[in-house]
Amino acid sequence: MPLLFIIGIVGNSISFVIYSREFFAKSSTSFYLRLLSIVESLAVLMTLGIFVENGLDLKFKSLTDATCKLASFYTYIFCALSAHIRSYVSFERMLCILFPNKFTFLASSRTKIFITILVVSFNFAIYSPILFLFQTFKVDQVISLYNESSSSSSINSTNLTTTSTQICLSHSDSYNFTLVVYDLLNSTLIPFALMLVFTTLTIKSLNKSRNNALRSSSTTATPDSNDALRKREQKDLQFALTSILICFAFFIFNIGIIFFKFLLIYDEIKPIYFNLLWTIFRILFYADYSSKIFIYMIASKRFRLEMTQMFFV
Repeated sequence: MPLLFIIGIVGNSISFVIYSREFFAKSSTSFYLRLLSIVESLAVLMTLGIFVENGLDLKFKSLTDATCKLASFYTYIFCALSAHIRSYVSFERMLCILFPNKFTFLASSRTKIFITILVVSFNFAIYSPILFLFQTFKVDQVISLYNESSSSSSINSTNLTTTSTQICLSHSDSYNFTLVVYDLLNSTLIPFALMLVFTTLTIKSLNKSRNNALRSSSTTATPDSNDALRKREQKDLQFALTSILICFAFFIFNIGIIFFKFLLIYDEIKPIYFNLLWTIFRILFYADYSSKIFIYMIASKRFRLEMTQMFFV
């Protein structure tokens, strides 16, 4: 976890600086990638909290009701914000590729501020009940509560093998279940489905425009217009490729936690495997927030060039 924290903070900071440089600064996509760097830097801070809890045996989250509410809200909202920003980047890239020069208002400062406020407000509304319903319980109280429950619960009492004397949950068992389902949909399944659709349409449009460009270049286009078209297409392609890789990285790093949450909902996780699976999938989950700089370097030649100039020129 400390390694993920270091890579995430350093990588996201470098990404923010590079996408703030002159070449990228005017692009609306770079604005959201900078915003993503900020959100994921805040999200990766959670790995430091996990290290403190597990490595130093300091259960900060379950110390008081206040820390329980704030830490839980922090965890849920920044993970969801990251997923929604990535979805919007895929959407914005699709519009720019499918309808060039028709949605120029998306690049305006007002639109970017509006989209940012809208995404933050929506997720705040979704997760704000955490601030009212979550509190700390003693573990034996939780086990007793779930053993007495006649309906299927969102957390199997046999999986409460934590060494902490207290645990952070909602006092409403129905909300614990609802939160798992809502979060699964809001921060994972729906964003991934949207990214997949937008990315597929973007790829198809890029292939079509490339074929049209090749046909036109052999007939009426001048060398200067060909060069300008090639540069624009190259920039669009690199942003589109970045969006595509972000989409697939989201799937790879989150498929485990999706599977885990489904099992958690239906109480299908055997106690012997619970801690092992939770540890593996959580590491992969948080690795997602530390991986963006590697995706940017793979997808964008210009990003690599700007990074080289920043450090060596």
